[in-house]
Amino acid sequence: MTLLKDDGESVQTAIKTSFDVLPKAEQDALVLMSVFPGSFDCDAAEAVIRNSLDPGSLPVSILRSLKNRSLVEQPRSRRYQLHPLIRAFAKEIDQTKPEPPLLNGGQKLACAHFMSCLDQNAKKYWNKDACKAAIECFIEERHNFENFLQVYAERMENHDQGIVDSCKPFLDDFLQKCMYLEMCVSPEFSIHVLERLLKSFSEPVIQSVRSVEIMCLLGHEERKKGDRANYKVSIEKAKLLYTENRTEFVTNPLSEIFKRYCFKQRASHEAQ
Repeated sequence: MTLLKDDGESVQTAIKTSFDVLPKAEQDALVLMSVFPGSFDCDAAEAVIRNSLDPGSLPVSILRSLKNRSLVEQPRSRRYQLHPLIRAFAKEIDQTKPEPPLLNGGQKLACAHFMSCLDQNAKKYWNKDACKAAIECFIEERHNFENFLQVYAERMENHDQGIVDSCKPFLDDFLQKCMYLEMCVSPEFSIHVLERLLKSFSEPVIQSVRSVEIMCLLGHEERKKGDRANYKVSIEKAKLLYTENRTEFVTNPLSEIFKRYCFKQRASHEAQ
């Protein structure tokens, strides 16, 4: 955008000319759509627009109008995207407008939407004859899922209460969600997210079960990468925390089973 700025004719001037004639609801919606890193479906757009703008705003009508003005592209039915230059322009507008910024709230809403989708996909994955469909659903939205997983981990690390509350269902049956994600993302990505989440769970003692789960998951991903040193560190930390909070696992049988599996694997590696 900096390179394309010009006092006279420029790409930015053309975008601004189209933006300035929009009704305020459509201007705000365009800014909000810039929260998505790539294409997005109608449900994601509605989740962000409907909860950010006036209650009477109609997301589908707004998106149709923006498409007709060539500010939003529609690659296929119920799916939209912003050209990277328009996305950059919209983000810049959010930073310079005198009103409270929209993108922070929009990012939280988009994050909550995709974390809810992950929650549903993970549940579907464990149902009979549904694992393939659950993985294919992730692949279709990979850019959004991976982006908002990082947003979630970052905001959890910073103790953002809004994200904690809006994404709370994701932490239910957390271990099963991570086992599903293991089938969808690379070990490097998984380690990055798990390390950030571990920091957010390291304070309250009630989260000791979750912390042990994450340490074991981290060790599992590190072992897959061949990082034996960090694998050993992660499992040893998990063992220590488990020993200190053994009673917390009485009501968490799946965590107990997974923990035992990881510890047994560690002992097997030592014996080799």
